Amino acid sequence: MEFFKNGGHASNAYRFAYTTGSMTSKTINECASRLLRDRKLAARLETLQRAVANRAEIKQADILLSARRAMNLNPTKILSPNGNYLPHTEWPEDINLCIDSFEVKQIPGTDGEVVKVKFSSRTAAREQLMKYAGLFAKDNVRRSDGLMAKLDDMDDDMLESLEALCDSILAESDGGNIWENGSVMGKRSLN
Repeated sequence: MEFFKNGGHASNAYRFAYTTGSMTSKTINECASRLLRDRKLAARLETLQRAVANRAEIKQADILLSARRAMNLNPTKILSPNGNYLPHTEWPEDINLCIDSFEVKQIPGTDGEVVKVKFSSRTAAREQLMKYAGLFAKDNVRRSDGLMAKLDDMDDDMLESLEALCDSILAESDGGNIWENGSVMGKRSLN
């Protein structure tokens, strides 16, 4: 484990494991290098490295749970039955895990406090889950397939007209901005 504790420095791990008082640095480095080439030791180090990484690693399930929790956030859980906010110390754990930022300010001259909370974005969580589920990829394929089918159906003259239209719109645009008041500038008919 000393190998991992010192960042994978084989010579330092060798110094820790063996008596090296009479050895030169060159000899220590050579011995450490020779040990690393040993197949059994290399396999053991790889196993230990995976175990260390697995303990520190955030699991895929944790990420999905976090996104699902943010998407399903119910802020009414922080309200009392009479509709007032519960003290932040009484909020449920699933609410606390969805907090991006939290600020408490005492109201001067009172026992009251103002709590400002920013929760995780439901929209961002939904998009993350949709990406994970591959829903965007399917949608993009459907869109591109439809566009490609339409382009395949066009004859050469129509494709040349479309290309000329695109070129003229880009030429008339101001620095690539082809939108003005929500509509395309230089609108022309392909007919």
